[in-house]
Amino acid sequence: MDRLPRWADVALVPLVSLVLAFGIAALVILAIGQSPAEALKVMVEGSVMSAYGWGYTLYYTTSFIFTGLAVTVAFHASMFNIGGEGQAQLGGLGVALACLFVPWPHWSLALIGAALSAAAFGALWAALPAWLQAKRGSHIVITTIMFNYIAASLLQFLLVDVLRPEGKMDPATANFPAATHLPTLHEIPGFSLIFTKDVPANVTLFIALAMAWAVWALLWRTRQGYEIRAFGKSEAAARYAGINPTRIIMVSMLISGALAGLMAINNVMGEAERLLGNSASGAGFIGIAVALMGRNHPVGVVLAAFLFGFLFQGGAELGLWTKIPIEMRIVVQGLVILFTGALDMMVRM
Repeated sequence: MDRLPRWADVALVPLVSLVLAFGIAALVILAIGQSPAEALKVMVEGSVMSAYGWGYTLYYTTSFIFTGLAVTVAFHASMFNIGGEGQAQLGGLGVALACLFVPWPHWSLALIGAALSAAAFGALWAALPAWLQAKRGSHIVITTIMFNYIAASLLQFLLVDVLRPEGKMDPATANFPAATHLPTLHEIPGFSLIFTKDVPANVTLFIALAMAWAVWALLWRTRQGYEIRAFGKSEAAARYAGINPTRIIMVSMLISGALAGLMAINNVMGEAERLLGNSASGAGFIGIAVALMGRNHPVGVVLAAFLFGFLFQGGAELGLWTKIPIEMRIVVQGLVILFTGALDMMVRM
């Protein structure tokens, strides 16, 4: 089969995949006796037709940008990092420790400290699977997905037996100090004209967009990025060119884990303002779909993250205002993953 033009590969194939996914989702909605047109109307109105909807859509988008970029960096080194969920959870632990045990005088300093701590914890959680891949030949998919379960169990133990405040029953840390509160969009001059009420979207959105630019600059404007992409295209050729496979595997996975860990500054520090047991809420796994649909390019990742943010918020609105179960958004996400991943070749044909 002839290679598709660049514009078709980047734009047309994902668009056709999206249309097919929504088409089958419409058939599923019809099969349960509901109206696809009404469902689409509720999703659009609840996601992008009000400041409230935009606030939640952008909040979800922010998390998915981080995890999508994490998958993207690893993928360019020919590795499939399935461990974003666990790395994000450990990033949340880093945020909690930074916010609870360091007396920050201002939110801006707290944000820098928490971001560095989240990135470090996420990177460290990705380091051992990376080392096992580089030195022992363990498959990165198996090790990273198993580390998700280890991260969840470790976090649950810490929340129940170590970090839980005296007299509290729920497995969560204490609320973070007021000085660590991140400004939401309605508290930012200019944006407050649109977001007149409190919304969960916060300044972390701009950090996520900055990280998208940084990943683009790393992969396509630096020597390190060239080596990562060269190794991903052909390990044998990269070895012949003098590129150290161990170094590339470790560096790319450390960056990937750090990006996944950074997600925690959005939901743990920015929204919940304490660490909960299921802080990642599946965003690490959704990042895989975001990267696939975004063709592992930072611009595509941002657009795909917005789409999944729309699906998350729109799905919540479906569950609230219609008889369509909220799980319908999972069906649509699964269909998008199916067509952009497993059936990608069929769409191209």
